[in-house]
Amino acid sequence: MTAPLRNSTDFVNRFWAKVKTGTSTECWTWGACCINGYGRLSTGRRSVMAHRLAYELATGKELPSGRAFDLDHKCRTRNCVNPEHLELVTHGENIRRGIAAELRKSRTTCLHGHPYDAENTLTWRGIRLCKTCRAVVTKRLRKQNPGYLA
Repeated sequence: MTAPLRNSTDFVNRFWAKVKTGTSTECWTWGACCINGYGRLSTGRRSVMAHRLAYELATGKELPSGRAFDLDHKCRTRNCVNPEHLELVTHGENIRRGIAAELRKSRTTCLHGHPYDAENTLTWRGIRLCKTCRAVVTKRLRKQNPGYLA
């Protein structure tokens, strides 16, 4: 977001007019255009994500460009623009915190039906692995390549 546009009183007022606010602990929902659940606002030539703009307006800092960092919705509500619910994290951390990660944590078996229990589960970098499936893959790889993990 360019600083002159962000500092324009008309633009800032237009932005906040589209936000349904509540207390600081509640979600502030975006009341205009949403794409894939995320609020969008047109700046004339392009559109910006509403939660990113809300964070910039609240902190007074521009977000880093590129894909290295994301704004994580700690509340898990995509159209929330409450700056208290947003946290600047790495892209990898945002993925680890996501809904898909919660679904993986709730599984009781691996994809092949082996149980995730104390005897059959290996944890590596926060990811659960099935020891039975891992042994099958390792055996296959050793057969294909005799020098594998020798």
